[in-house]
Amino acid sequence: MHADTLTAVVLCTGLGKVYSARPLTPRRFYNLTAALAKCGVSLAALLSLSPSELLQTGAVSAREAAQISALVAGSDRARRQLEDLSHNGIGCIGFADMNYPVRLRYGLRREAPPVLFYAGNLSIPNKNTVAVVGSRRVGAAGAAFAETAGCASAACEMALVTGAAKGCDTIAAQTALQRGGQVVLFPAVSLRQAVKQPVYRQALAQNRLCVLSACAPDTAFSAYYALTRNRYIYQNANCVFVCESEAGKGGSYSGARQWLACGKAVYIFSNPNCAGNRQLIDLGGLPVPNQMCAVRQIMRQSVTNEKTGDARG
Repeated sequence: MHADTLTAVVLCTGLGKVYSARPLTPRRFYNLTAALAKCGVSLAALLSLSPSELLQTGAVSAREAAQISALVAGSDRARRQLEDLSHNGIGCIGFADMNYPVRLRYGLRREAPPVLFYAGNLSIPNKNTVAVVGSRRVGAAGAAFAETAGCASAACEMALVTGAAKGCDTIAAQTALQRGGQVVLFPAVSLRQAVKQPVYRQALAQNRLCVLSACAPDTAFSAYYALTRNRYIYQNANCVFVCESEAGKGGSYSGARQWLACGKAVYIFSNPNCAGNRQLIDLGGLPVPNQMCAVRQIMRQSVTNEKTGDARG
């Protein structure tokens, strides 16, 4: 663990918190890090500075110094909680750690989560990956496409990245694992809860799964984080497939729309009976049939596109 990671845990995740101070957002955290660096103060040094000493650095206002000091008060408790998590197979990495996912670090920059809690094989997120997303309430056609995408990712030896929700996410992830593939999960529920399913426990034991969360491992479901983590799923992939989406609403639709607005390629299952998918295609999504050869070709081409810097594919 990098020397700054514990400080990032204390400031940004709420782990160890003993007072009601609100954790720092990623952008505020990175601004603080930059301000401290200009003053010649390391992030790790915050754990030993008093409120007055912190204020004297000139890097923060009096209000910010009070907030930071209230969070830092929980540092000893955070250390104990991290040790307990480690004994239960859950670790954490900070933005400065060497094994932090590269695509998140350089793609999201100041919006990347300062800390990620994880279970499993941390090398998987940095491999060639494909994101597969879709609705929880999925129809037969969308479910069939999720299975195709899961099979194709395993056949192409690309790790499948998804959100661990019921429906499309789970179908694609479990299909990929059953075919011998590797999977990265960004669950919206607590990390502890996400790894309880037997198929995931087996994959963890086989080093074929990595579960990542920017939230402390026992954090309850948050609709806000569910939307936020969509960006992590999309950013950590060579290419993105949408199996099924609700018209004009839902995480799958909004995430795909935002990614398209950034000029990125999003492949949409061309199901004429899915209004959400039709809308996304009208917005610039690239239609793809439920044909294994077509899906595999897109996945393989995405690896070449990433190497050449062609974002649209």
